[in-house]
Amino acid sequence: MKVAIKGNDKTVTALTIESEGKQRVIPVAKKDLVFFTNGQHDAKTRTQGSMTTPAVMNRVSDKRGCFSLWEKLAKLVPYLAIPKIPR
Repeated sequence: MKVAIKGNDKTVTALTIESEGKQRVIPVAKKDLVFFTNGQHDAKTRTQGSMTTPAVMNRVSDKRGCFSLWEKLAKLVPYLAIPKIPR
């Protein structure tokens, strides 16, 4: 996801997708709407935990699904990395 930031406004300008091993960029027009939901887990980050042992987070791969996207967005908008900061 490419994001243009002007002051407090954040606008998605393009989406990067990967399909069949190839990446492509889909431009986002001003009239388009992009809904971003950052799920807690997906197939790339999921590991098995229990009531007494936490699941191990996958920190090996740079393709960790939603967590990688969150890290990229947090670099662009630092307060996203710290949920307790008022917006």
